[in-house]
Amino acid sequence: PMSLDRALEESPELKELYDSNEKVKELIDVSKKLEGVSRHASVHAAGVVVADKPLTEYTPIQREARGGKIITQYDMYCLDMNAVSDGRAVGLMKIDFLGLRNLTILENALKLVKQTRNKVIKVSDILLEDAKTYELIASGNNVGVFQLESRGMQSLAKDLKPNRFTDIAAMVALFRPGPMALIPQFIEGKKKPKSIIYLHPDLEPILGSTYGILVYQEQVTEIAHRMAGYTLTQADSLRMAMGKKKKELMKKEKVKFIEGCVKNDYKRALAEQLFGFMEKFAAYGFNMPHSVSYATIAYWTAYVKAHYPVEFMTALITAELESASGPQRDEKIIQVLNECRRMELAVLPPDINISNSEFTIEDTSIRFGLAAIKNVGDAAIEAIEEARKEGTFTGLKDFLMRVDLRRVNKKTVDSLIKAGCFDSFGNRTQLRVYYEQIIKDIQSQKTKEDGGQFGL
Repeated sequence: PMSLDRALEESPELKELYDSNEKVKELIDVSKKLEGVSRHASVHAAGVVVADKPLTEYTPIQREARGGKIITQYDMYCLDMNAVSDGRAVGLMKIDFLGLRNLTILENALKLVKQTRNKVIKVSDILLEDAKTYELIASGNNVGVFQLESRGMQSLAKDLKPNRFTDIAAMVALFRPGPMALIPQFIEGKKKPKSIIYLHPDLEPILGSTYGILVYQEQVTEIAHRMAGYTLTQADSLRMAMGKKKKELMKKEKVKFIEGCVKNDYKRALAEQLFGFMEKFAAYGFNMPHSVSYATIAYWTAYVKAHYPVEFMTALITAELESASGPQRDEKIIQVLNECRRMELAVLPPDINISNSEFTIEDTSIRFGLAAIKNVGDAAIEAIEEARKEGTFTGLKDFLMRVDLRRVNKKTVDSLIKAGCFDSFGNRTQLRVYYEQIIKDIQSQKTKEDGGQFGL
């Protein structure tokens, strides 16, 4: 990499400026002292370090700049137990805990199923051979389905027509930069099994589920174990060497692999060809447990969407309502509402006497939530719900008489009218026109009653 010292050596113009200009010299001299110093301490969003003793016995610690959490001063590579063998690390266990919003959506959807249908569904009991679920995935209508809802994934689902769980797992593994180039070959192998060519019949049990393509890192391990006689530990070392493209180690492993295959009665030419095949795809190989775990959640969400659409879409749109704000939130909500229309699920307009903060289920329809209306915040919703406990509102004037107008201001009321919350009381345009007169009447009445303060 380029450095200031190297730049001074290779650039006569810079060297001349350095020697002739005091300010430039001072600038470069100060910069040399800063060169290579970390700009800031990054914090892994999901990384947790585990030790058998207080961490201070293994690593210096500090508080992160924002949030105040305790973090290690050593980076992830200096901590990693897997790097102890080459003397670069202290050997602590580092675990990444990923929080997936989709699991919360699933949980909330199944709670709604319990409420509306008195039916208890456990995702662990869902069978992986449900035809209706695969039909949904293959249609490409996967809005809200974990990992499968992007346009690219929807297009892949339509082309592939997955009808077994291994297809979904492979989709997750292949839809990444690099492996994406193998997708046409994968689809061809599924549609025309006779077109698949294996370098040797013994590869079919290993690569059959992925239609002859090496998709997972574990397939490299299995080939080395079965055909070259590697122990599972040795095979995993080969996988890591291939994945990280360690050239010197690869040269040694190639000799070892070929000799192992020959010892197991495979031809040397086949062994060399097989090693080249593995080397070509290993850099793209995906971790199978990761892929299968994601595919499982994808299948669960597709299953619930296929069998309990109202409950699933209600949980989904509520999650979108809570997860973001501003234009991004509105865009996601519109996307889900459009999906509801496509699914022919009725989304009922907001009603000041019925709607809650979140979207709710009403018979076989979804009732619009107040929190999704622009300019309607938590304080306003709380004030509306408090006033509603006294009984239903009989009109706009009754509403304005009973709610706390310090929390439900003019802008909020105007948004509620525009959204249709008061449609049962009259025309929206007329309600907006008469709003000012109603306020004057209420203000006058309040003043006569108690002389109290009335503010908007």
